[in-house]
Amino acid sequence: MAVKFLTQADGKGWTLVKRSRDNQQVQLPHYLKVNYLRMENNRDYFIPYESLDHKDTEFSVTRKSDGSSYLVDGQHLPSATVIFNPKTTHLWYGTGSYQVGPIWAVFTPNPDLPDGTYDLEIPDYPHVEFGDAYLAQTPYARCWFRIRKGGANTLDTRFLHTGSVSDGCVTVKDVPYWTKIYNYLFNHRKGDGLSVGTIIFNRYYD
Repeated sequence: MAVKFLTQADGKGWTLVKRSRDNQQVQLPHYLKVNYLRMENNRDYFIPYESLDHKDTEFSVTRKSDGSSYLVDGQHLPSATVIFNPKTTHLWYGTGSYQVGPIWAVFTPNPDLPDGTYDLEIPDYPHVEFGDAYLAQTPYARCWFRIRKGGANTLDTRFLHTGSVSDGCVTVKDVPYWTKIYNYLFNHRKGDGLSVGTIIFNRYYD
């Protein structure tokens, strides 16, 4: 057994795996931290250490055509930080001299969120229905990060994602920029087994 990280197979942030208990196919997100168990019949078996729905469940993934594995050595970076001003609809990511922004986003309160710090979850599943329309501009349009406050559910359908409209989500309207935001977020972790970091709502930040 060893700590490994699941890499993306589709170039869009996801890898198709098989759940051992029922052979159900599931899409898991890029750079998920897992416990590597064994290789058997050209498949690697593992158990995720993290994620809301799949932690502690055994999965397997077929090896690549060249025989190499989608499970690799690596490490997570510290908690990511995103700052959003819903008044100006400006968004920043990163900290200190590495902070990038402002980036154009939009937020339609449904309901409103007060200023404060909210968790950004590891992507849960490919959001095909509303993401595919933007794949020509960013390969990671299906990767959405759920917004939760203090680890408790704020609203099941509230996410940070890219697109053109908001229904309670923080939507990055500068769609091509989403690739850079995704590349910043995917390998960071807050340390709770659920989140890549936090998003801070601050109506005075600019």
